[in-house]
Amino acid sequence: MRSATLLMASNDADMLTHDAFSDVSSEDSNVVLDGNFRQTMSGVSEAYTSAESWQSRREILSIVAPKISLKLMQLFIPGLTGYRFSAARLHAAKYGAGSKFETTTKVVQWFDNHQIAHFVDFIVP
Repeated sequence: MRSATLLMASNDADMLTHDAFSDVSSEDSNVVLDGNFRQTMSGVSEAYTSAESWQSRREILSIVAPKISLKLMQLFIPGLTGYRFSAARLHAAKYGAGSKFETTTKVVQWFDNHQIAHFVDFIVP
C-alpha cells in the first residue's frame, strides 16, 4: 500500500494514507466538507433513502460512488454496506452513472410433436 501511495502522490503519501484509512468526521482528518458538498450529499442521501427498490437505490448511489470513498458515503447514508457500494460502482462502470437499465426476460415455449399436430389439424380443415 505504501508503494502505491508513493507512486500516486510522492510528496503527500503519508497524508494520503492517513486520509484513506481515517475517519472523515474526526478532528485530525485532512478532508474538509464544504457546504455545497454537504448539501449535495444530503440530497443524494434523501433520494437514496426514499427510493422504493434496490435497483433505484443502486442507480442513485452509482452517481457518486465512483468519486468518493465508502467511509465518506457512510457519513451520509448510515448502514450502507460495502456490497451495495461496490455494486453501485460496478453499475456506474458497466452502464454509466445514474443510468437505468431494464432486464428483458426471454420466454421460450417448447411444444412436443403431438401439440403441433393437434394445432395443424385445428387450423387446416
